[in-house]
Amino acid sequence: MFIDVHCHLDSRFYNAEEIEKVVERAKKAGVGIVVASGIGSGENKEVLRLVSEYNIVKGALGMHPTEKLDEWKGEIEFTRKNKDKI
Repeated sequence: MFIDVHCHLDSRFYNAEEIEKVVERAKKAGVGIVVASGIGSGENKEVLRLVSEYNIVKGALGMHPTEKLDEWKGEIEFTRKNKDKI
């Protein structure tokens, strides 16, 4: 089994149909786990949605250093609140 340890499956790069195709291609290629990485508030919420929608997607919530630093406390709280979902 292969594991994709870092990918961005969010709407900045793909629409819903494309995400479905990416996940299906990964499965066909023998990928058993895809770790979708969030880099900020919007992406973290999308990661949680993807985790609930696709059984091979696992989530990593976080904040990229180039994102607004004034939001970091809220993102830490969001991650703590959702830790059982990732």
